[in-house]
Amino acid sequence: MLTGVPFALSGGLILIFLLCRSVKYSKSDLDFDLATEKDFRQVESLFSDETDYIPSIYHSWLRERNRVVVLAKRQGQVIGLGSALIVDDGHTAVIELLKVAASEWGNGVASLLHQRSIKLIRAMSSEVQKQSFITALKFYKGCCVLGKQLIL
Repeated sequence: MLTGVPFALSGGLILIFLLCRSVKYSKSDLDFDLATEKDFRQVESLFSDETDYIPSIYHSWLRERNRVVVLAKRQGQVIGLGSALIVDDGHTAVIELLKVAASEWGNGVASLLHQRSIKLIRAMSSEVQKQSFITALKFYKGCCVLGKQLIL
């Protein structure tokens, strides 16, 4: 599957084209919920490395007015977390995190989390016109970069 992933830069936008292997899950296979305090233990299990900062800021993220924290669940278990923040007077959505359980890598969970996060962000602010990512491309396991395009 060929996927275009937009990355905003000052003065333009780079569209990175990725070739991804087929994905296992569709929207109907997973449940997506806004994160709550009671989900913390399951969310914490996604972060096995003690250098991960998310467990220490999870609760404060839930209180931020312009932030969406979305959980992907399969059979009631949290398998992914996405976080996006509205900035720039409501014109930009910053995707700060797409984290997926290692056992689910390559199954399309990050892509579905991204889609759901953007849908919720747009419901919060219809003014959102661009997206910025603060995350590594490494979450696109099973993909390779085919090309990059700058869009002004």
